Amino acid sequence: MKATQPRRWVAGMVCVGLATLGVVNAPIASAEPYSVGFSVSYDSATDPKIGVDTKATIGTLDVRPGSDGNRVICISSGFNDPKTLTEAGDREDPQLAALFHLKDEEGKTLINTSDPVTAAALAEWTKRRLDDHPAEVDLAWQAFKEQHPDAVAPVEAKIAALGEYASKYTGNYTADPALKLSGTSGSVSSLGVKSGANWLAGYDLSVTLSGPATFENGSTAWRGKTTDSPSNLPIKITGLGEVTVSQKVTDLPGKSYRFYGASDFPASRLQNMVSVNPSSLE
Repeated sequence: MKATQPRRWVAGMVCVGLATLGVVNAPIASAEPYSVGFSVSYDSATDPKIGVDTKATIGTLDVRPGSDGNRVICISSGFNDPKTLTEAGDREDPQLAALFHLKDEEGKTLINTSDPVTAAALAEWTKRRLDDHPAEVDLAWQAFKEQHPDAVAPVEAKIAALGEYASKYTGNYTADPALKLSGTSGSVSSLGVKSGANWLAGYDLSVTLSGPATFENGSTAWRGKTTDSPSNLPIKITGLGEVTVSQKVTDLPGKSYRFYGASDFPASRLQNMVSVNPSSLE
C-alpha cells in the first residue's frame, strides 16, 4: 500500500486560558470585603499628608461599574479607588495577558480568584511590572511582610511560579505536525503548540486524519490536551491514497489586557486599573 503525506494544520485560537496553576492555601483571611488578598497600612510616599496611615490591599479589588464583570488590580498605588471605571482600552503584554487568563483550581481566572495568596501574588507581580508609583509598591510590600509574616513565603512562592509560567508566552503561537508513513502503519508527531521556543501545556487539542488512515482505535479524530513537549500518535493505513493530518489548538490567551484609565490622571489622584481583556473571554 502506498500513501502520500502532505502536511496541513490549523491552530485555532479562542482566547480563554484554561491551563491551571496550583493554589497554595494560606491560613489568612482575605482583606476588606471588597477585596481578595491582604490589607496593609503604611505611611504613603505619594500622600501629601505626612504621617497619616494609608490603607491598601495587596490583592485584587471588587467588580465595579465599568469593569466588564471582572475584578481589577490598581496600578497607581497610593492614589484613591475610583469605584467606577469610565475610560477603557487594550494594551499589549502577552505575559500579563496569559496570567489573567490562567485558571486556578476552582476554575476561576486568576484575576477573579477567591484565594488570597493567588490574588496577592498576581497583584504584586502586576504592580512590579506596571505601577505608576514603584516606591509606593515597595512601601506596601514592606508593610505586608511586617503585618502578615505567615503569608509572605506562600505569596513569594506563588509570585515566582507566576513569573515562570508567564515567561513562556510571547503572544505568537506556532504548530507544525509531522506525518510519517511506512507500509500499513505510521505516526503523527510534533503535535501541540509553541510560543517562541516553549511548548505550552494544558490547552484543548484536536487532531484529524483525512484519507485512508485511522488512529489505533479506528477513529479519524483524536482529542486531548497539549503538553510541555511535542505529542506523538501512531496511525494505521487502511488503503491507497493521500493521507493528510490537521490539528486545532483552542483556548489560547490573547496578547493584551484591559487598561482602565482614571479621569484627569494624575491630578485627580484616582487610580488606574487593569484586568483581563473581556473580549478574549467570549
